[in-house]
Amino acid sequence: MSAQVREQVYPHPNPPPQVGEGTKVRHNTVSGSLQSAPSPACGGGLGWGQKIAKLEQLAQAILDVRQKYRDNAIAKGLTPPSLAELYNPRVGLDPFPELRKAHRDLDKAVDTLYRDEPFENEAERVAFLFEMYGKMK
Repeated sequence: MSAQVREQVYPHPNPPPQVGEGTKVRHNTVSGSLQSAPSPACGGGLGWGQKIAKLEQLAQAILDVRQKYRDNAIAKGLTPPSLAELYNPRVGLDPFPELRKAHRDLDKAVDTLYRDEPFENEAERVAFLFEMYGKMK
């Protein structure tokens, strides 16, 4: 897997220590780029490189869990679940709980990059991110 390298300008109103707002920073990530600077509370004092490594680890955990479900199905002689099946919300059913947990763990880690306090719910998270997006234009 090759990581993309991009140059990003921090849009976050509170850049991390020793990185001024508007400073260009190059970094590698599994998904390509990270759009914001971390809050000082992110990762219990981890450095920027360690925070990126943690996010990459959590993203890889999602891929690993997907593969585990696929491998388990094949081992049982079943058709492996498609992405649509893995992410199809079923009322009252949760056939892939490890996948949901892996996503929650990644979501929490990403949230701490944007602000110190956790979001109360998904609506608050989306409103916050759209507000930040509006400031980037």
